Amino acid sequence: MAWGKHSMKSCSAQLAIHMLLLVVFKAVSREADTTCEAEHADDCGTSGSLMTQTRTVRQKSERGFYEGHETVNMENENDARDGVEARISKHRGFEIREFSHAESCPNGEKRWMVFVKGGCRNAFLDEVREKCGLEGQISFEYAGDPDHGGMCWLVECGTKEALKEELTKCETVLNKYGILPENVMIENDAPTSALDDSMSMMADSAGATTATDLWGLDRIDERDIQNIDNDYTPPNTGKGVHVFVADTGILVKHNDFGGRAIPAFEVLSSRPRMCTSSDTTCAADRQGHGTHCAGTIGGKKYGVAKEATLHAVKVLSDTGSGSFSWFIEALELTEKSPKRPAVFSASLGGRGKLTTVKTAIDKAVAAGVMVVVAAG
Repeated sequence: MAWGKHSMKSCSAQLAIHMLLLVVFKAVSREADTTCEAEHADDCGTSGSLMTQTRTVRQKSERGFYEGHETVNMENENDARDGVEARISKHRGFEIREFSHAESCPNGEKRWMVFVKGGCRNAFLDEVREKCGLEGQISFEYAGDPDHGGMCWLVECGTKEALKEELTKCETVLNKYGILPENVMIENDAPTSALDDSMSMMADSAGATTATDLWGLDRIDERDIQNIDNDYTPPNTGKGVHVFVADTGILVKHNDFGGRAIPAFEVLSSRPRMCTSSDTTCAADRQGHGTHCAGTIGGKKYGVAKEATLHAVKVLSDTGSGSFSWFIEALELTEKSPKRPAVFSASLGGRGKLTTVKTAIDKAVAAGVMVVVAAG
């Protein structure tokens, strides 16, 4: 089996050590932002860069005072080329974040992720879907499963105006369960993609180099670069560790895995497909990116943890595209899994700074799942 050096760069650095808990989502700075206007009764909106500082202002409404925010543009040449615009508005105390590159639902309306910090019970999510859907103006694609170790969140489709009506209508339900507006995050879903632009296919190769010929592996087990010795002998092999590889899937039958790679789940919509260990068509890699990342993690020849169990989690299509809502759904399924110790590895990224993603990752880490995401 062989990978080109250029096709390993997105996986090897961040997966080699498995001690990073870093998510870098690129943002962009644009022209100066507008200011929240106190005379608006219900809404306060700002637009511009995602890389912002905020200062609190007061907004008077019929229900009292709510905090609004004024965004201050932060110049960042490296992020400017990504071209993401954000608009942050307030409605009855709820902050709503819109992105210029937002994902749409099949019906053409925007897809929203609604995440409750601090958690909730399934009964709350059920009641929101039952009583707050505005007779079809809001359609619910996915609901979390907090009662069984999952997250308190919803994925829904609708216009922004319908979303605001939903929040107003749901005030009684929110009060019943003690959910405060400041603990509810609402933002558009956004696209993700594999970070390695080469996206090259992986193939068997009888003439593959040995692990000791690879500087990257040799460097991992040497604290001092002066001790590089053409040998890779780590203190542990990864045996007993479960690595959930969120990518384009894994070619689990590849001989480099020695039977340690198994299908887990496939999240290419808001209806995840749970795999059986014998169904090699589920979470299958037809592109190659996920398989070479899995090989960097735990392959016999090039792997860092050569005895780890590799779970195929397909969150990117065969063209290497996905969405952050799929990412969070897969993360929730990993969190609910009894497999421990667990690592959730994702060599993917997307533009923008999503608060829902950060909160989901924090919750998974608190539940014992180490999350490792490519930083380049």
